[in-house]
Amino acid sequence: MWTRGDASELDIIPEREVPVPPEINRQLCIESSRSLQDFLRLSRTLLDDTLRTRLNSITKHHEDRSRRSILPRRDSCQQFVDELLIPQWQARASRIKYCLGQADEMVKEVETQELAMDEEERNRLLRIDPYALKDLTRSLREKRASAEQIRNRYQNEIEVEEIIQERSQSLIKDVCGQDVRFDR
Repeated sequence: MWTRGDASELDIIPEREVPVPPEINRQLCIESSRSLQDFLRLSRTLLDDTLRTRLNSITKHHEDRSRRSILPRRDSCQQFVDELLIPQWQARASRIKYCLGQADEMVKEVETQELAMDEEERNRLLRIDPYALKDLTRSLREKRASAEQIRNRYQNEIEVEEIIQERSQSLIKDVCGQDVRFDR
């Protein structure tokens, strides 16, 4: 049985049924990326993966109301897109792009450390401890590989997000009509 104590750092706003995005910081991107991954997965699952059902519910509710309805069908869909879907897309994209930027900074920091060590510094390290230069080089190589791995993960997330949004936009236009805008 699931209890509140089993929940991750993610909360869900019950009335909107969407996850609350985690706070952005470098640690989120590198050390505790699990909460960010949980947010992305949950947001995509609760919104984009159930989009057809949500849209059918919106359009069915609209059709059940009288013909004197205040909002036309397209406006109901537009309201859903503007108030729920686009803010979640923006929350996901902003966190992914932030983390990608942090990974890029990490790669640059390692490159700076590699370039900062001139020939004189290398020779000094070799004189003090023949293995120090080798250890330092290995350490920098490992840091660089780790940073590039993190960068690749977030670059992949950007591509996944683009695919999901394109698919969702196509579905919304099919169900609600071509007039729905996504340019908020």
